[in-house]
Amino acid sequence: TDKDRGAGGMFTSCPPLAPSIPAAMLRGLLAALLVAAAAQLQVIGAGLPRTGTESLAQALTLLGYGWNTHDACNWPEKCHFAARIWMDQGNFTPLLEAVVDAKMGFVVDAPFCIAFRELAEHFPEAKVVLTVRDDSSTWYRSFAQKQQLLYETLVGDESPGGFTTFDFLKMGDTILYYMHLPQVKFDCDIYTDDPPPEMVVRCKQGYESHNMKVRQAIPRERLLVYNVKEGWEPLCKFLGLPVPSVPFP
Repeated sequence: TDKDRGAGGMFTSCPPLAPSIPAAMLRGLLAALLVAAAAQLQVIGAGLPRTGTESLAQALTLLGYGWNTHDACNWPEKCHFAARIWMDQGNFTPLLEAVVDAKMGFVVDAPFCIAFRELAEHFPEAKVVLTVRDDSSTWYRSFAQKQQLLYETLVGDESPGGFTTFDFLKMGDTILYYMHLPQVKFDCDIYTDDPPPEMVVRCKQGYESHNMKVRQAIPRERLLVYNVKEGWEPLCKFLGLPVPSVPFP
């Protein structure tokens, strides 16, 4: 009844569940709970790795969106959700549960950027930010350099980023799934010694194709195509927030 609803239309109190409650009412209660959970995620970073996702994550944190999830697959459980279950079985539920359980205000970088469509469907109020580089060649050089560093860390000594071979071994084959995510999701077999020109072309095409998919899937009013070199103004305007007095990260 109206007395049972708060100002936002959500139930503020619920009667004890009993067999006599109509199925339609139960479905309504469940739907209300799902809406409440979905409201947690407010910004979806759809840009591929090496498109300024770290700067975006720091900016969103400064703007008050909560936990910084940049490079979230540095934690084995996130890799497990995204790489093994989602990539192998096509089951998106564990990744969705991870986002809800962690009460993430925003997500960026892999694997979340690859799951932009599913996240946008499950969190219909969340806005989408597609971070881009100046061009595909600029992106590829940066991406290839970072992926090579990950590979060298896996087979060698401690990396400048502080991860050791042991850190990666603790993740088991999960990290291998994550490292092959580019090949599986946008046809970029980056872990190839002396990559042939056609592979480089495929990687660049994968970058362009991903960006096009985001543009086609997300309505204009919900999407910001954004180069972090633009700074605070376009991001804050899109999010409806004042520009901070601190420099853009």
